Amino acid sequence: MLPDLFFKINFSISIAASIIGLILSGITIYIISCKRECRTVNNLLTSNTSLICGVYLIFSLISSVYGLEKNWALTQPACQFRAYGFVVSCTLLLYSHLIHAISRLFFVVFYKHKYLLTWHTHWIMIIINWLLGILIPAILLFIEGSYVYEEESRLCTCTTKKIGTAMYGITTAFIIPFNIVTIIYTTLVCRARQSTRRIRVTQSTVTTVSTNINVNIPNIKREMILVRNMSILLSIILCGGTPYLILVLWQATTKYPPPESFYLLIINSISICTALMMFALFNLNKQAKKTTFECFRKLCKI
Repeated sequence: MLPDLFFKINFSISIAASIIGLILSGITIYIISCKRECRTVNNLLTSNTSLICGVYLIFSLISSVYGLEKNWALTQPACQFRAYGFVVSCTLLLYSHLIHAISRLFFVVFYKHKYLLTWHTHWIMIIINWLLGILIPAILLFIEGSYVYEEESRLCTCTTKKIGTAMYGITTAFIIPFNIVTIIYTTLVCRARQSTRRIRVTQSTVTTVSTNINVNIPNIKREMILVRNMSILLSIILCGGTPYLILVLWQATTKYPPPESFYLLIINSISICTALMMFALFNLNKQAKKTTFECFRKLCKI
């Protein structure tokens, strides 16, 4: 049996990370919504991801507060609903990165189809993102014992002890969107390298297309910067989700139970990585970050 101090330290860290992440999420959404210069298609998707991060961190904050004391954890209300909410927010987060990747694919590969670059198309993708995030985990509601209170972690979550439901959850919420995003980003990087080589060949053979070259190069660079930024965010999510996958595989392939501390540490890693991802999302968005600092300078002068 793990000591209370172990839970208090871990949940205190989770509470601090959740509060910081929520503040950054709120600032990012506010700046992008209220400042006209920040209202771009890419920032629309950034706002969607920030909102999803905020939803997850709210669930994490509530669960962490209840987990500080064993009596609180045992009597926490709406346990199954919050376990479902936890999986929904995780699923939404991964699929929000998928629509980021699809958006970049539209701008780099399918840019000739102008309707794919519109606000309308991106709003449709956001709606699909939320529908998938809500409906995919809902299937587990009809399987008894999927969303339960886990004594080892003092959390209401999708249990890893039921291998079938755990594999369904990790596959649909993590493995599938992550692999699709990886394929898309690899395609975009290969496409950018081919374009760069083509431009170099053209420069050495034809001088009359220099005007077109000057137009195309900045777009390629800008898209690759966005791909790099999203890859950084995806790497942070990978750090948070991989330990959970390892725990599921451990339960599925060995007869020996994992150490009790793993259950809480693994769930806690997802919360900390989500807060780190929110920090990175804010820091990498130079437009929103610059506007935020300008607002703070004005407030300090007042």
